[in-house]
Amino acid sequence: MTDLPTESISSAPPSPTSLRASRLSNLLPTLAGGVLTVATIVGFALHFAGEVAYSTYLTHMGIQPSSFPQAADWKIIHGLFVALDQSTWFLEYMPLKRIAAVLMIVTLPLVVAGAPAKQNPGLRHWLMSIPYWVRQPFVIYFFLVAVLASAAAVGSLLLLSSTMPGVVGERFGASEAAEHVERLERGKFKAISELWKDDQRQMRGEIIVTGADLIALYDMDSMTMRTISRDGIEVRAPLGLAAGAGTDSTPGSQ
Repeated sequence: MTDLPTESISSAPPSPTSLRASRLSNLLPTLAGGVLTVATIVGFALHFAGEVAYSTYLTHMGIQPSSFPQAADWKIIHGLFVALDQSTWFLEYMPLKRIAAVLMIVTLPLVVAGAPAKQNPGLRHWLMSIPYWVRQPFVIYFFLVAVLASAAAVGSLLLLSSTMPGVVGERFGASEAAEHVERLERGKFKAISELWKDDQRQMRGEIIVTGADLIALYDMDSMTMRTISRDGIEVRAPLGLAAGAGTDSTPGSQ
């Protein structure tokens, strides 16, 4: 049996399968980096929208948002609900024409810069015949205009993308608060809870939000939003009151 020469084995061209595997291995880090970047941006947008919606809701309900901080993961979940709820409004009122115009302004200089150059000796000869001190200021001027226009367009896109989560979050929070205020003013309560201390009932109504140290409750007797300390407070929720809360409960009915 004759052994093959070492040179012939080492100089054999790679197979198509190995080439595809090599290209895929080179492409995977880029794809992973792109996915990670997109996930980070989306997570930031959801977190921002959720935080603005939550703060706006509490503010419109007459509650200090700083007294009831929300965990970061709940802000992202809240932001997802905001995005799903406000997607129709966002697509309807989003300035698509302006965004398209901005994208054209951004991409036009790149397209022109990457276009294949066509030799035109006559035009080049005419340009070179112009004195340098006359020609060069105009060249620099047009270059600066293109750069500034692209920078302004990119800045507008960044400003739009950074403010839209806050806009939709504020709209969602204000809308939710308006609906809840209207429902509470009509005496329609989801569940009525009683706050007791030292075997004495302090107040009753619908709990809006709770924290580690505070409770925000809409007092159905005084028809006001109240924030009280949880120190020594016992929360009671009678099943009979909770069952009838959504139908015929009115402030001061008991």
